[in-house]
Amino acid sequence: MQIFAGLISLILCVTLFYSGQASSAEPRMVAFAPFSNDACPSGWRELDQAKGYVIVGTDDPANVGRKFGAPIEDRSAPLHDHNFHTALQFDRATTTFLEGDAQAVRIMAAPLRAGDSASKYVHTIAGHSSTEDGGVPYAQYRICEEIEPWRERLLPADTVQWFNGATCPENWQIYKPAIGDSRGRTIVPLPEDASRNDAALEVSTGRDVHKAHDHSIDVSLTSRSPEKGLASLDLVGFSSLTYSNTFHPIHHAANIDTIDPFMTGSSRRRDVETGRGIDRIYPVPFMYLAPCRKIAGTKQIDLSPLAGFGFFTAGLYCEDGFQEIPDGRGRYLVGLPPARPGQPEPLNGALFGGDPLKSGKLPLHRHSVSLPAKIPEITVAAPWTILFKMAGLRRKEFSEPVNLVGTTEESSVGLPYVQLRFCSVKSTN
Repeated sequence: MQIFAGLISLILCVTLFYSGQASSAEPRMVAFAPFSNDACPSGWRELDQAKGYVIVGTDDPANVGRKFGAPIEDRSAPLHDHNFHTALQFDRATTTFLEGDAQAVRIMAAPLRAGDSASKYVHTIAGHSSTEDGGVPYAQYRICEEIEPWRERLLPADTVQWFNGATCPENWQIYKPAIGDSRGRTIVPLPEDASRNDAALEVSTGRDVHKAHDHSIDVSLTSRSPEKGLASLDLVGFSSLTYSNTFHPIHHAANIDTIDPFMTGSSRRRDVETGRGIDRIYPVPFMYLAPCRKIAGTKQIDLSPLAGFGFFTAGLYCEDGFQEIPDGRGRYLVGLPPARPGQPEPLNGALFGGDPLKSGKLPLHRHSVSLPAKIPEITVAAPWTILFKMAGLRRKEFSEPVNLVGTTEESSVGLPYVQLRFCSVKSTN
């Protein structure tokens, strides 16, 4: 009998243990708290792992809670640049300096390098573009998670909310527009200029969220004018040369033959303090949670347990008892960044980055490129140097600096998103 009683006790303990595990695994609602100054309200705790991250939707339980990229710092839009690489090909030819109608001096092309063909000279240029923030608009809000999950029952049908769990709660289902075909989308509060029918509009970047963005670019070669009085060659666009002391043109046959078409390489996040490249494909860091939409529910009278939070709705308007949150419209919502030693506490509700998005639009940006093109000098062949000296001229030891410059086409680092109304419980004051 004692053995039997012991077995019963063991079974009860195991049953209670597993039911406790099941309870702890219930999906917990996650919500931004735009109006919380110091901490999450009672019954909620700050979701520490989401600090400094934009939330993106997933329906893969294995991905929930996974993070990509370095967290955003307080009111600091992340910076990034791009790798750059191209090759310039020149015709190898002689150049004639014309003094009036008579041929006076002959200038030869740069000496042949090992590996170059007899008729072509190829020069490779590599470096990085300018560093930009991508023009992404942000709003940083404290992000909280329920300690004991039950408040989702108070929300009306068509509410869309993030959940930290493998499934959606009862009467909720995965909200596919917050996932899309790009392995995740975020939710942006409906932009200011949106029409009623723009609610729930899906905005795609055309690429996977784990793929880097890039830019196309047109470039040209420029140089600084030589100092007055020095017999130097002015390489302006490489279409002609100017002999600075006489202002007679040098007709240059060694023009650029091709600039290889290319696009800039993978983007690199830059650490704000050190300038060190730290992240190659996530200029906007994000964390996965489950996006769920409530499909059934009864109208609640007491909404006070939801006060202070923002909730999305797939409907055309905020439901009765709720009002639209004006701040943050058209901005990517990011979890309030972590505090840094010796720095002020991050400001809840701060808006930073680019201008708010227009309805259905992505944030766009460009980069500039200005890299030195260390092309070997054009040399003067004897005996023509004697004529230089007779004319009272001397040749500079180095040609003027030549740069490859250009501005990229626009591209976007913004995450794909669905735009929804962002609502909060109306104040009773």
